[in-house]
Order: sequence, then structure tokens, then C-alpha cells
Amino acid sequence: MGLLDGLLGTTDPMHLAVPTRLRVLRVMTVMQGAYPTFHISSIYRTAAQQDALYAMGRTTPSPWPCVHDSISRPVGTCTRVNFPVGTVHPFGAVGTSLRGGQSAHNWRLACDMYPPLADPNAGDYITRYGLPKEAWSFYWRTAQSVGLRILGSGDPGHLEEPGFLFLGPWALAQFGGI
Repeated sequence: MGLLDGLLGTTDPMHLAVPTRLRVLRVMTVMQGAYPTFHISSIYRTAAQQDALYAMGRTTPSPWPCVHDSISRPVGTCTRVNFPVGTVHPFGAVGTSLRGGQSAHNWRLACDMYPPLADPNAGDYITRYGLPKEAWSFYWRTAQSVGLRILGSGDPGHLEEPGFLFLGPWALAQFGGI
């Protein structure tokens, strides 16, 4: 059993809010026509799944290596001092910067699409997924053309509804009270 089993949530587009679902399906159709290996890797996550991803790299082992200055350091070997002062990454790279309830995934407003991993220990997303920068640029342009927000190279496969910012349950009214 892998570290991520059960933590990335559902991959069924039917679990997305309706406007997001329609946009994601349009992106998926275009991407699979140009790059057939693209697939949905994560849509809806529970708060508990999100919290488990948040713990990865902080208090529990992560499947991802640390990457500093484009150098990949396998889990358990990172000795670079980072913010906050005095910390290292003995558990690998962090899984996410958002706790349960704070991610658009928790509200059915986000989707992650990726091709299969080419080199999981690579220090950059282009090498890690084996696709040229042009493929990622095409993906981002396609997503933006249907009104989805991208995060770019920091989380290259992530798409979400524009304007989503978790400010508490009252903020969800902007998305029709989901």
C-alpha cells in the first residue's frame, strides 16, 4: 500500500460542482486529444484526507523528495536550513500548504490533472512528468480559456474556480452556496 492510497480523494468528475465539472470536462477532452496520457488524479477530498496530505512532509513521511535550487534530495536526506530558521525536511517535501476545509478540493471546486510520472524523484515538474514546457503551457491556456484558475509551475496540474479563497463557510455563497 502506498503513502497516497486513499488520500487524494475521488477522481470522478461527477463529484465536482456543476459549473466546475463542465469546465474540467472541456479541458480533459482537449488535453486527451493532444496528450492522451493526461488523467484526473484528484477532485474531491474530505477534510481528513486534506489534513493527512498537510501532515506529509511535516510530521509524516512524504512520497516526494525535497527540491532546493533544482536539486532533488530523497526523503530523509534534506539538510538544507529553511524557513522557519533551524528546520530541515527529514520527511520530504510537504504535500500541501492548506489544511482540511481550506482547499478548493474540499468544496468540489478544484481538480488536479497529470500525466503518469516519468521520474518521481526529479527536481522539476517538466522532468518529473516527462512533458515539455509547451505541453504544460497548452494545458494552462486551455484551462484559462474555459475560465479556470491555474497555479502554474508551483502546482502545475491544479485547476480551480477563479476567486476561490477560503474565508470561512460564508465565503461559499459566491459559488451558489455549495
